[in-house]
Amino acid sequence: MDHNGKTIKTYVVDENGDIFASDEKGEKIQELKLYKLVKEDRVEKVLNPETNKEEEKTIHEEYLARLDKDGKVAGRYNKKHLIKGKDKPEDLLEISNKIGFYYDSTSDYLRTIKKDGVTYRLSKAHRGGVTATSNRPSGVLSSVNTTVTYLYDEVARAKVQVLERDDNNHLIPVENQNDFILESLVGKDFPEETVHEKIAELEKLGYIVSTDFGEEKTRVADADSDVEADEESGRKEKISQTYTITVEKPKVYANVVANYYKDGTEEKLAESDTQENKRVLTDYETEAKEIAPKTVVEETPLATITRTYTYTLKAEPENKKGKVAKEGVVVNYFYTETVEERVVYKVITEWIDVNGKQLKPSEKGEQEAGKIPNHVFLETIKTENKITHVFMADEPIVKPIIEVTIWRDTEGNELKPYEVGKKAALEFNGYRFVKTTTIDGITIHLYEKIQKPFIPSEIPTPSTPEIPKPQPNPVAPQENPIQPQPEPEKPNKTEDPRKPELPNTGTETNAGVTVLGVLAALSGIGLVTRKKEESEN
Repeated sequence: MDHNGKTIKTYVVDENGDIFASDEKGEKIQELKLYKLVKEDRVEKVLNPETNKEEEKTIHEEYLARLDKDGKVAGRYNKKHLIKGKDKPEDLLEISNKIGFYYDSTSDYLRTIKKDGVTYRLSKAHRGGVTATSNRPSGVLSSVNTTVTYLYDEVARAKVQVLERDDNNHLIPVENQNDFILESLVGKDFPEETVHEKIAELEKLGYIVSTDFGEEKTRVADADSDVEADEESGRKEKISQTYTITVEKPKVYANVVANYYKDGTEEKLAESDTQENKRVLTDYETEAKEIAPKTVVEETPLATITRTYTYTLKAEPENKKGKVAKEGVVVNYFYTETVEERVVYKVITEWIDVNGKQLKPSEKGEQEAGKIPNHVFLETIKTENKITHVFMADEPIVKPIIEVTIWRDTEGNELKPYEVGKKAALEFNGYRFVKTTTIDGITIHLYEKIQKPFIPSEIPTPSTPEIPKPQPNPVAPQENPIQPQPEPEKPNKTEDPRKPELPNTGTETNAGVTVLGVLAALSGIGLVTRKKEESEN
């Protein structure tokens, strides 16, 4: 109840004997559990130190048993918890409505309660907040009705509003400055800390501040009940005391500057925008800029690197718009930089052997492998900035440098011993030159025997026989002479003036085989010639 004896809140006992707290409408808001004092005797065996033997001993116990909804014991607690109010477990902060049961009402009253829109606060002027005639907040239920009466003080409310006096001396609301409520007990001063904090806030913004709080009006809360509004019931707000904080804009001017930076740096991406001579506490607003992309080209020996920078606003600054402060306003916009890089490599083509030796000067751009004298192409290796053609040295088959000249007829007869070196064709009596063939350094001059015609009318004149001189290759007369044929063009009698060259032994096996084959062939020719001479003799 309040100081006037008006009941604010009651506890109700329902038909089941359960106690609960009720709200303003009498509806149950909290059920309460019951506690029963239990006395038990139990026998334990203990060791008697005098006889050193175990003896039975009866132990008397008293405890509080918390009962569940079926009347069964749900917990055991020492009764001193309720009697002395010490070390109370949370589930013991309850009351009972039955004789012999313990009660504790301290958990069910509210420090602050409301009734009909009026706020009440538990009085601290009395023991435990109860009246002088009240029973204790906790104890044992007896046969006499137990009444616990708590005393509450009514809470008074005052509204504080912030208004601006404009240049026409009119009071107008201040943007972003809402009314706020002060609370105090009736007859006590309203707290001034909140008002002083608000005044300091307004002065920091640059306002010239004056107030009637504690000056033209008293700060003491009156006894007129203040009611809170309630939409459901249609109850309207009623506040008997109102205080006003009056502010004025100073005739001071300042600048508003908007900067545009790359995030995390002090690099400016655009020129700053400045709004000059803005009156303090008037409205201002700034805008973000769209930063154009920029392109930077870097030339290196290996590549052309093109970087494109784009910028995206990171976030709108909190002070994008607002009131001009007396020291001015600086609004910083930050942009996130994104870099897109494109690399065009400068391709160089080079030609090397398997040992990395350069075979010809490098050239810009992509070039074909082509051919390198005395080298064989192996592969092409491509990287981002280089094309490398790899060659291997060609190891040609070295043929023997042996030149031999042979003179023979179409029947294989040697007309003249072979000679080392390349020799010219010669004239031989009775033979006509046919052609010259050169194979692997062997020059063969081929001749054809000339057939002499037979004349029957001529009678040979006998003469003194002469001793025949041996010929290298004697020619026998043909029995059937044929008609004379025109002789071919005579070969040049002049031999090749070059000196005979010694055979080059070479470095490979096939060269040696070639030399041996030629020599064997020549030896065979000589052998055949000698056999012919022996058979004729």
